[in-house]
Amino acid sequence: MYSFTERLSCLLFHQLWEVDDFGSRNGKQNIVLNYLGLISERLVINDGPIPNILVTNALNDIIIAKIFPNMDACVAFACVLNAKNTRKYVGSKSFAQETQITCSLLHNLLDVVGEVQLAQLEIRNVVQTCFRSSSVEQLDLQLCFIDFNNGRKVMVTLDMTCLKCGIYPSDIFPYQFQAYFSGKSTPLHESLSAKIKVAVDGLRVGHSRIIRLCRCISQVLQSSST
Repeated sequence: MYSFTERLSCLLFHQLWEVDDFGSRNGKQNIVLNYLGLISERLVINDGPIPNILVTNALNDIIIAKIFPNMDACVAFACVLNAKNTRKYVGSKSFAQETQITCSLLHNLLDVVGEVQLAQLEIRNVVQTCFRSSSVEQLDLQLCFIDFNNGRKVMVTLDMTCLKCGIYPSDIFPYQFQAYFSGKSTPLHESLSAKIKVAVDGLRVGHSRIIRLCRCISQVLQSSST
């Protein structure tokens, strides 16, 4: 059975959406697009003297949480796709332009959550992954690793806000390190944080950055505990 990520890699060669509903009322076109069952996007197009488009995204939280569990993926989807607000564009912005923007945002977001999911499955000492959004303009990814020899946990935080602009985080670098031991939070030892920074700095910039970063940090922690 193919995973969602494997099926997605085939779908990316085609459009990500299909029309769920289409109609016209009071001179306005109403279109509802379904993006892989994850997002429903409603576009109200007014071709009057002052053309405009109203766009509203609704998330399928149940499906998102089921496909991408244990990472608070709905937080990332809501932040990146601006799901809580209706956007109005006045002027010549077209239906094609809007769908291209949504597809770009969704492509990169799915790449990232797919890599986080792969890290959960592949890397044994990744014990927690979660997206956090302290404001509509900020999206973080927190990754927690455990040292099985002493029980120490290391949390790294990545700034993923670039996803809101449809940009894949090809050169992402942790901006915060935190250690946890016996349930207490303490600053990460400088020597260990320095080793992690040097190792991550040596990663090649480009695609699959998240999973490569996770493997890199995991290897540093394992080598430091031996």
